[in-house]
Amino acid sequence: MSWSIADELPVDILLPVNWRDPPRFRLHEAIEVCGVLIHAGFITDGASVPRYLWPLFPPIGRYFRAAAVHDYLLDSGTPWKAANRVFKQALIHSNIPRWRRVMMVAAVRFHGWYKVNFTDDVRGFK
Repeated sequence: MSWSIADELPVDILLPVNWRDPPRFRLHEAIEVCGVLIHAGFITDGASVPRYLWPLFPPIGRYFRAAAVHDYLLDSGTPWKAANRVFKQALIHSNIPRWRRVMMVAAVRFHGWYKVNFTDDVRGFK
């Protein structure tokens, strides 16, 4: 039996308007991740991964809850470093292999550094 996001989380898949945008996911019901309650109706893009890396790190997978809580915390105004700590803990609780956790946390840190230094979108990063 293959794994499906629908097996683990109650979500609607919101298809993108154009080919450049990733699919998004809306929660049907509230979920709790590492003590954080994410309300029903919250929309996330899952793991924000460039398409060329989807074969290794698809936007959904066992780490979907970790990605959703990270997005939720940033959208709620939580400082980026605090959201990153919860993301790392959620990956551990999801039994993500250490090598993948290290790569995912490093990618999130790099993305934050890039946002602060090269874009105007610094929501939660400073």
